Amino acid sequence: MNKDRKYLRVKLASEVILHNGISPEPARAVNISLGGIYVISRYARPKGAEVELDFMLPPNQRIRAKGVVVRATQHADEKYPVGMGIQFLNLPVEGRAEIDHYVRRVCRLLRALFFELNRAKINESKVLELATMSPIQYQYPLDILREKVTMELSYLRLRAGRSYRK
Repeated sequence: MNKDRKYLRVKLASEVILHNGISPEPARAVNISLGGIYVISRYARPKGAEVELDFMLPPNQRIRAKGVVVRATQHADEKYPVGMGIQFLNLPVEGRAEIDHYVRRVCRLLRALFFELNRAKINESKVLELATMSPIQYQYPLDILREKVTMELSYLRLRAGRSYRK
């Protein structure tokens, strides 16, 4: 695990369309940062291959970007057996701003959810409201939800030090 990441990375559950000069290929986003995106796909691209990608950031913001494959790994998923780290190249200013806004919003939502889950008297309706706003699908009993959110915040701390608080 690289503890010296340059950008904060959060989960993203979104369909991605990869364009590489042939036919568009569906893929699935796993996580995103200002520096790049990690997707799972049917077919591997070689390291150094340039790709164009289209994806949506919640709630409804379309991003089109160019990137270069910096790593590829195998996954156990039958539909999408290949994972690829794609570093953004020349990300448009608007796209960069939208990604930054999304990452910060996810961090704020997780912190708010964590706070509500750990209050002396848990406000279950507030927890459910926050959980439905989160792009990460939390559909668990409250005690398991608390563990999941705690793990996610710990992951963010490990990946980016304290910058998740911004």
